Amino acid sequence: VDAQYVSPTIILDPRLDTPIMLDEVFGPVLCVLSCGSLEDAVRFVNAKPKPLALYVFSSCQATARKLLDRIPSGTANIN
Repeated sequence: VDAQYVSPTIILDPRLDTPIMLDEVFGPVLCVLSCGSLEDAVRFVNAKPKPLALYVFSSCQATARKLLDRIPSGTANIN
């Protein structure tokens, strides 16, 4: 294995005061936070500085569009 290789990592529900949630991350790391509702998710994201990127994973196009309309970001993607 290449010494510079970093395995893709998913971190589920990290504490909000940990460095992974406070610092900008460069690498194949994805933090996944649980939210009680879409409204909770929108409030959480909008309470922080504007994200560089917003990724929405949804099978409902209307929900995805609603999130993109309500959360400003540098770039946005729907999957």
